[in-house]
Amino acid sequence: MHADNIDDVVRLVGDVVDQARAAGHRRGYFAAIYFDMTRAVQEGIARGAFDDGPRMSRLAATFANRYFDALDTFAAGGKPSRVWAEAFACNARRDRLILQQLVIGINAHINLDLGVAAAETVAPGHIEELKGDFGRINAVIGGLLDPVQEAVGRFSPVLDLLWTISDGPDDEVLNFSFTVAREEAWQNAVVLSGQAPEQRAATIQSIDRAAALLARQVIEPGGILGMTVSLVGHIENDDPPAVIDALASIVLPV
Repeated sequence: MHADNIDDVVRLVGDVVDQARAAGHRRGYFAAIYFDMTRAVQEGIARGAFDDGPRMSRLAATFANRYFDALDTFAAGGKPSRVWAEAFACNARRDRLILQQLVIGINAHINLDLGVAAAETVAPGHIEELKGDFGRINAVIGGLLDPVQEAVGRFSPVLDLLWTISDGPDDEVLNFSFTVAREEAWQNAVVLSGQAPEQRAATIQSIDRAAALLARQVIEPGGILGMTVSLVGHIENDDPPAVIDALASIVLPV
């Protein structure tokens, strides 16, 4: 899979969602919210919501191609980046929560891919030119917090109860994934943009190692949190196609 523009991204991510739904595969959870986000960016570009629409289309394609490359590499039996390898391995597990499956994909794509893609979209040393539109795409990502929480709550009664008691979209795991990770992605983009091409590979590997470490903590939390995950998992509705449909139906304004 390879995208040249935002329209290609929407089509190809939609294909991933359709294939995962048909197979009942949990890789479709992250793909579904990625589809929602990309449609919102596509509509924003069409409406002139960004400073530079063609540049945003290129960023979306560069960003998505890192995901597509990881998917294709893993499907062919190869080794994608460490963090995507962790994510895809988690997707095959039935004993991990919907929330974990989502966070593991968000972690890989934002903590690793977003900063790299941003740095590759502009000329070296010109990353500040992208800052305004980067903030706008971050707002799209941040807008997923409430609707994702609502969608997950339909299938996870315990989490839904906890979120209801907290009286707001305050889940720390999702908030960290959507908010802190976006800020870190920008800092990564700034660092990479200031480096020569031959220096970037080592920096990307370092970012990947850190993201993979976080992934393992999400997948196997251990202790009391691990026991809580097990309890929540026993009560979740295990219906991947229905979960994918719920997540893919989120509509985000730009």
